[in-house]
Amino acid sequence: MKSLSDNKTYLEKMRNAFADKAWFMKSIPTDVKTVIDFGSADNSFIQYMKESRPDLRYIGIDNNPYFLKLSKEQGQECYESLTRMKEGTDCDRNTTLLVLNSVLHEVYSYGYADNFWDEILALSPRHVVVRDMYAGNCDSFGSVEFRAMESIIEKSFSMNEHYKDFIEKWGRVRDGYTAIHFLLKYFYDENWIREVAENYIPFTYRDLYRKIREVGYNVTHSEFYLLPYLREKWLKDFNCGGASFGENEKANAVMRGFIGRILTHMKISLVKEDFFE
Repeated sequence: MKSLSDNKTYLEKMRNAFADKAWFMKSIPTDVKTVIDFGSADNSFIQYMKESRPDLRYIGIDNNPYFLKLSKEQGQECYESLTRMKEGTDCDRNTTLLVLNSVLHEVYSYGYADNFWDEILALSPRHVVVRDMYAGNCDSFGSVEFRAMESIIEKSFSMNEHYKDFIEKWGRVRDGYTAIHFLLKYFYDENWIREVAENYIPFTYRDLYRKIREVGYNVTHSEFYLLPYLREKWLKDFNCGGASFGENEKANAVMRGFIGRILTHMKISLVKEDFFE
């Protein structure tokens, strides 16, 4: 997995999404006593969760040496993997909730999916919550939307430069999947080399659901939506909220409709099948 060149910017952008990432906090099952935050970084999200539920035990998982060192300095219980955690501490799977925020797309993108699911299966926490990127409605868009999107990109120097890099890795916007993929990443100036290479949406929900059932979990809640922050950013960046680029007036209108129909994220709750009631 490629390293981050700008930890500070990465952490700031993570914090911006905390409210949405903590969607499950209001409905944590009463049997949960331990929460494992996979990809805990500097433990900011753990601190955020503690504000509303200080009674729970929190464990961080992060294989970044900088974040592991920081966790030890903070006194936060943290391990480099679920396997090391399982070896190094007592954790009752019956009362454990595993939090996977923006995790699955990374392990799939970098080829670690099989090992990752093996680790989850070995731990078998009773509860799992997932919040990640998702390309929805891909098949409902066509050449009209794609031409409009490209015509606006060409008017923006920074966006167009990133699009050139994106094309080299993923190809031109000629389908809904590729269009949503570019929209999800074009604005990452810091760590751009890493971001453009990473596959943000490496699986379909059907494939993910099949794997979830294969490792013995049931989906108890699923939600697919457009992240409000992204909607507002896209409307602004693609000039869809007011004045238009003259000859691009029609393209702006098409993009406004396109953005209004996109689904970008999913939230899923899982429970181990042998506990399912």
